[in-house]
Amino acid sequence: MIFAKKILIVIGLLICNMLSAQNQFFYATLYQDKDALSFINNAGITGGKNINAIFYLVTELKRKGLWSKFYAIYPMVGGNANSHSYNLKDPRNSSLALKLQFNGGWTHNDVGANPNGIDAWANTFSGNLFMTLYTGNLSFGYYSQSNVNNLNNKSFEMGFEFAPGVQFGDSSFTTGLAIKQGPSISPISDRNISEGSIAGTVNDNRARTTLINDFSGFFIVNCRSTNEVKLFQNGQLIIASNNPHQSFSVANIYIGAINRVTGPNSSIASNFSNRTCSFAYISSGLSDEEVWVFNNIVATYMSKLRLDVDAMNFAAATNIQNNSHLIALNRLVVDLKGSGLWNKLTVVYPMIGGTSETHRFNLKDARNTNQANRLDFFGGWSHSTTGALPNGVNAYANTYFNPATSSNTNNISLGVYSGTNIAPTTTADYEMGVYDATNALMLGYSNTSMFMRANSPITPITTISYASRPTTGLWVLNRISQTQVRAYNNTTILGTANNTSGAPPNGQLYIASRNNNGSPQFYSNREIRFAFIGQTLTDAEVTTLYNIVHQFQSDLGRAL
Repeated sequence: MIFAKKILIVIGLLICNMLSAQNQFFYATLYQDKDALSFINNAGITGGKNINAIFYLVTELKRKGLWSKFYAIYPMVGGNANSHSYNLKDPRNSSLALKLQFNGGWTHNDVGANPNGIDAWANTFSGNLFMTLYTGNLSFGYYSQSNVNNLNNKSFEMGFEFAPGVQFGDSSFTTGLAIKQGPSISPISDRNISEGSIAGTVNDNRARTTLINDFSGFFIVNCRSTNEVKLFQNGQLIIASNNPHQSFSVANIYIGAINRVTGPNSSIASNFSNRTCSFAYISSGLSDEEVWVFNNIVATYMSKLRLDVDAMNFAAATNIQNNSHLIALNRLVVDLKGSGLWNKLTVVYPMIGGTSETHRFNLKDARNTNQANRLDFFGGWSHSTTGALPNGVNAYANTYFNPATSSNTNNISLGVYSGTNIAPTTTADYEMGVYDATNALMLGYSNTSMFMRANSPITPITTISYASRPTTGLWVLNRISQTQVRAYNNTTILGTANNTSGAPPNGQLYIASRNNNGSPQFYSNREIRFAFIGQTLTDAEVTTLYNIVHQFQSDLGRAL
């Protein structure tokens, strides 16, 4: 009996060892992919975030069956010209491996490679592929981190073009991507268009549109036959053309400009772009479904690579997956930290994602608890991508922020970014507020005056009057000393008032109304697109905060 038990124990240990070995092999395969390791070593990639992102990118492309379709992948990771130049598919230090050669004025950082729009271009040496780069089976793309439309001349992010008379009579043909060629100077000008083109003449086989308004994100030009070209943005088909391809020849695809072939052995870079490139690739043609899968892989790669840890925590808590939202959120966090404001803000509500669930979370502490100051909405609210709109009748939100336990008497500020230009129906609608029987912390305003208390006695009421102005934008209440408070709208100081501090009120601060000893009153009907509670700010810091919040709103397409 004892001997049998020993045999069973030995067998059990052997099985455990076998399972352990299998697990170790699995993780070694997953996290030590030879292609990923080769790129990491040759490109000199350091840092756990960068390395993990590359492993993810390679293993997911292989897992989804896409890896073999690519000729060149430029992850733009590592923050310098050398690391940005390497091709993930063939990371040899050679033009034969399609290693980029940067020319002209480029700026390289952790976001990507930024061309100056004047003389910057990069050679992919894709002409080395010869006829592998076939007209009816081609895909290429550029991930733009720049939502800019300020170019005076036509610009291309990628491509090559044969000038008229070089090979095909009096016609030129273009294989390229123009996210936005430039401002239109007349109704018929082609400057005001976005296009994807493969072996296309001026009017044939170019997928063109004037409907793109956001010039950031992942843009893809794709074809799988000789009579189609499709332009995608962030995995979505934007426009397609079904005209036959023209005669096709191969030249080097440039990044940051177009390679204009002017003769048998001559070419120049032209139509320079100034949009930051965070990712680029060249591959054989992809199906629409493969484009969608590829876009999602790159979006996740970007998130793993670029997102600040606090932005990542917030994104995880809210389950926000929209890539443009993630980029906007990350910029908000990075800008707040870079300006020194992050540590001065206690509670931040970005109102991003379009639902009550995404709007409720505190960016500074994204836990789903009262202690983390996540919002609870009551009454009639409308939630959308532009923000949270209270009905002005019974709608309010509890922040669970108690000034008596979470603020310093003479070191307090708070504010909201309003999306509604409407005068209040009462003396003042309160955007934020709480008071107990003795002291109050409240921000309410109309188009001509702001009513406020900043950890001060409930009487007398402190009012700052100003010339009539819209009720939109960022409104801030700021205690600047023991005896004074100051009001702001955007970058304008509306006024300074005498207001001697008392003590922080003991109660939970509400949004879209004021908490009167546990009961909401003076409801607001203005849409809230951002709200914060923090320490006292200098005038310069208020201006900086406005600029950051305004940029955040612009990134989301809802700035006023």
